[in-house]
Parts: sequence; structure tokens; C-alpha cells
Amino acid sequence: MEEILATLDSHYGKIVEGDRLFSSKANSVEFFTTCRFIENYLQPNSRIIELGAGHGTYSLHFSLKGHSVLATDMVQENINAIQKLIEREKTGDLHCRLLDATDMSSLDDNQFDLTLCLGPIYHLRDRESRKRCYKESIRITEEGGVVAFAYINRVFGIAYMQSMGVLFGKDDYQAVQNENWNSHTFPDDFMNISHFAYPEQIEEELSEYNLSILSHIAADGPYTMFKDNMEKMSDEEFSELLSFHYHMAAIPSSRGASGHNLVICRKK
Repeated sequence: MEEILATLDSHYGKIVEGDRLFSSKANSVEFFTTCRFIENYLQPNSRIIELGAGHGTYSLHFSLKGHSVLATDMVQENINAIQKLIEREKTGDLHCRLLDATDMSSLDDNQFDLTLCLGPIYHLRDRESRKRCYKESIRITEEGGVVAFAYINRVFGIAYMQSMGVLFGKDDYQAVQNENWNSHTFPDDFMNISHFAYPEQIEEELSEYNLSILSHIAADGPYTMFKDNMEKMSDEEFSELLSFHYHMAAIPSSRGASGHNLVICRKK
């Protein structure tokens, strides 16, 4: 765990997650889509926790909507950034805490109406770690509450890496098809600290728990492959594309053509 934490500190110390989400129209599709679908299941004045909150972009959004939000992350650099965000925005009920999403023993059972796990699954490379995250996320969520898990789609992720100039060899392709690719060194640093999942795999893993799936959506679709073209869109054209994507995102086949997907569940 210490080695993973050091690697994540190094990686996320170099980027600003909020900037990533709004660095282009294509990237912002993920944020707008995630918020839209989550808000379908939110009640007013909800108690929300975000795990792996990065620099707090989602946490700030929901706080400004009138919810009580606890933003957590296991990377100290991110917690420092969220604290600065809180001080700058002076938002009402947004707090932050250093926390490992696989061990939240400091939190009570049934404490939150909504648990957002929008980052940890990206980096929990072995199934046992993901199980601990699933169990803890469910435990701290109130019965009848909502738990949302985001993940990187393996099939599209490989195509996207190739569009960015990453070249794969025979051993790399074989490792991608292997459920446990942890021991393989890929020709891209991000892949070596990440877990890319199949949509079917995530549903199978979640089926072990007392959850019902409310929505399983394509959060950002294929649009990160066409950033340059999308930047040419007017605001009206981009708005029309978003409306189109919101419809397409809920169609199961769309998950295969999306970089990031989101599973929204209800705790039974």
C-alpha cells in the first residue's frame, strides 16, 4: 500500500483533476453527465461523501447545491488543494479528510445518503482491494441510500492510449486480456498504476453485495478521441451534443465506446 500511495502522490501531484475535467469540451462531458445522472437520485439536503475526491470538483458542485459534503482522498496533496478550495469558495457545508477508501473504520455505519466512489476503482488493481472498497462504501451508506462507482473501461481505454501514441506489443495485448495484469509493465506509466475494467466485470463484482443497480452509464462516451473537432463547436452545438449524449449514455452498448463509465446503485 505504501508503494501505491507513493506512486499516486507522484502522479496526482503533477496534475489538477479539476483542470482535467474542464480542459476541453470533450473532457467536460464526463463531469456534466456524472452530475446529471447522480442528481436523478438525490434528495434535498443529502449527506454526501466523496472518496478519492481529487481536488474537490464534484464535492464543491454538490455542496453548492445545498448538500452536506465530506470530500476525502488518500493523497495529502489533494486534501491540501481541497482545503484551499474550501477557504477560497467559503461554501457552507464542505469538509475534507485524509482517508483510504479501503479502510474507513473511522466512519460510522449508515452515515451517508450518497457515497461517491469516482476515483478509487481506477487504481485498485487487485480484486481483494476492490472488495474492501465496495464493502466499506456500502457500509457507510444508509439503507436505501445511493452508492456510485466510476471505472475506466478496458476496451476503450486501450484504443484511447493508442490514439495518444502509445504503442503496444504482443505481450501487452496478452496482458490486457489477463484478469490480473498487475505483474506486467506496460509502455505507459498511467496504466502501470491503474485498473481498467470490463463493464461486465464491474457488474459481476457488485452482484456479490446487497445492491440494486439503478443506472450503468457511459460517463464520457468516445468524445475524448475527438477533442480538436469538439473545440470548434459553438456553445449551442455543444449543448445539443450533451443532450444527445445524455440519451445515449443510458443505452448499454454505449458503455463499450466510453473511456469512463459509472454504476449507480441503491443499498437494499
